[in-house]
Amino acid sequence: MEVLLAGNTGYVTETFIEESFPECDVVVLGNEMLKSNRKKNILSRPFIKDEKELKEIFETYEFERIVYFSNYLTMHGRMTGELEQLRQILQLCKKNKEIRMLYLTGQESIYNITSGKTLLVSAAENVVMEYGNMYQINTKILRIPHLYSAVYTQDFFISCLQRQKKAEKLFLRNHRNKIFIFYVWMIWQNCFIKYMTIGEKNAV
Repeated sequence: MEVLLAGNTGYVTETFIEESFPECDVVVLGNEMLKSNRKKNILSRPFIKDEKELKEIFETYEFERIVYFSNYLTMHGRMTGELEQLRQILQLCKKNKEIRMLYLTGQESIYNITSGKTLLVSAAENVVMEYGNMYQINTKILRIPHLYSAVYTQDFFISCLQRQKKAEKLFLRNHRNKIFIFYVWMIWQNCFIKYMTIGEKNAV
């Protein structure tokens, strides 16, 4: 089976790939820390912004599983570019009815709070569902708490540690009705694998 992991993939490690996708060819886009490993069938590249080049990846590989890691999995993560990347990938999925796509995102859309971020999160989820319905792609959305990592340079906790090292003040921005919940990505691995094997459409 050929698998594509894209988006905010800095939380993806070689160990995770080996345990989640044994005997699979895995292409990872967007993780600058992960190295390609031919022996383990892992190809790692920066996210491809050129649509023609991205199309060539889809023509080279017959992906059966796609996992898109949202920027909103990282607390105070980057809020731009996600909708366009989702659109590019979903449009390339329309010719393959066997693809199952999982969109992993944060929990902002479940709160009864209107902000620029919650609107963007809801818009991204709508893009996944609407394109899935339009092109008959088996799509799922899984909302999980923020992730954290001890090695991902874009991670919220890494930035906190760097500021602490420089003796800078730390400010945690959060709405009074929300709570901070973080998980190590590996804790979610078994749940993640189950979601990748379920055939229900648009499960949230």
